[in-house]
Amino acid sequence: VVMPRLPGHGRPPRPDGRDDLTGLPTAADWGPAYDGFVTTLGALMEHSPDERVIIGFSAGGGLALRAVAQRPALYSRLVLLAPLIGIRGGTAVEWLAWQLGRAPGTATLDVKHFGPRAECEGWQAAGRGGFCAYELRHAAGLVGLVRALRADWKKRPLPLPVHIVMAGEERYVSNDATLGFVAGQRALGGVVSISILEAVPHEMLTPYENVGREMTWLAGLQEAIVAAAGGAP
Repeated sequence: VVMPRLPGHGRPPRPDGRDDLTGLPTAADWGPAYDGFVTTLGALMEHSPDERVIIGFSAGGGLALRAVAQRPALYSRLVLLAPLIGIRGGTAVEWLAWQLGRAPGTATLDVKHFGPRAECEGWQAAGRGGFCAYELRHAAGLVGLVRALRADWKKRPLPLPVHIVMAGEERYVSNDATLGFVAGQRALGGVVSISILEAVPHEMLTPYENVGREMTWLAGLQEAIVAAAGGAP
């Protein structure tokens, strides 16, 4: 089992308590950063003697699709959890993030302000990973990745079985974009199955973002992941 950290992730906070965003891909360098990551992942997976299965969550789901695009014959199965195939709000929001994230006067503005920022920092204090102070230039980097994924898979079917789990209470990624991706892949002959967990948030894997909420879906989610990955529940 290989559990790589995404580019720019896993750093401790700065001395002032703010997120350390060093190495987090931006509009200027998202291509080399993300493609370098999937190249390294492929080099590691070459050493696996068994089935090579990728399980990706959120932006990791988008990178899993990018990895398969780069080395289509290397992997055996793909499981995507609330994957980043589009940003919630659609292409208009993506266009705006791309423009603002590349403009000198707005690129370093925080994406999260006031209420969302305070909520995120509360989760962070409880032990959550991830960022609360990322900037528009980093959001633009994700838009670059999303656009590349659409180009990758617009006209060719995925060469391996794919199962996608979507969150019914999604706040960040676009479920409409995911459903459109599934429909397009099926039309091309891709083998894609999908399940939607109703009343489940994007943060489906961590108790730090579900404080006071009983995560009743975890057992079923685990079974679905193991089955889709080709293992025994």
